[in-house]
Amino acid sequence: MSNTTSNLKSAFLQDADAENHIGYLIRQLKKYALDNKISSFIVGVSGGIDSAVTLSLCARTGIRTYAIYLPYLPYMPDKDKNFEDIILQFNALKTVVGYPSNIFLYQRNIKNIVDAFAEGPLILSKVAYGNIMARTRMVLLYDYAKFYNGIVVGTSNKSEYELGYFTKWGDGAADIRPIVNYYKTEIFTLAKRLNDIPETII
Repeated sequence: MSNTTSNLKSAFLQDADAENHIGYLIRQLKKYALDNKISSFIVGVSGGIDSAVTLSLCARTGIRTYAIYLPYLPYMPDKDKNFEDIILQFNALKTVVGYPSNIFLYQRNIKNIVDAFAEGPLILSKVAYGNIMARTRMVLLYDYAKFYNGIVVGTSNKSEYELGYFTKWGDGAADIRPIVNYYKTEIFTLAKRLNDIPETII
């Protein structure tokens, strides 16, 4: 799946081509699920544009799609702005995609799990904490995938993937990666054509 756009995408994505790419990605996601008897897509959402685009594509297939938000709370003084944006997109998706009963949103605080790693002799840096958070999220996402007979859908874009800007066995782990052939700037092009992603994310 990570190469599904190789025969479609030979140049930098233009606005006029975005609709064709979106349709192609949706068809390929659906075909992959049906061919492999997969019941659901599991998408780890963060409130960022990459996971928002990935969620939107999966939800449009008609296959059951689970948006899983796994924050480390509390980490904001007032409110969780990321979750507010996720809620906005989730409500928009249920209106526009035509499959409102097939989209689900779960939230789980990973603070207790992550903090347990700091107990004992380990002295964790901020980078180490970040890696532990990413790997904890992936462990939980695969647990959801097992329970719902699903697959974990990666949200990495081409810019991140080619630079190695991800955590090994964390956000770098996935079963399929529908947007991995698109640079970050192209993700914005796709997002603008998907009419469910809030402006606060774009």
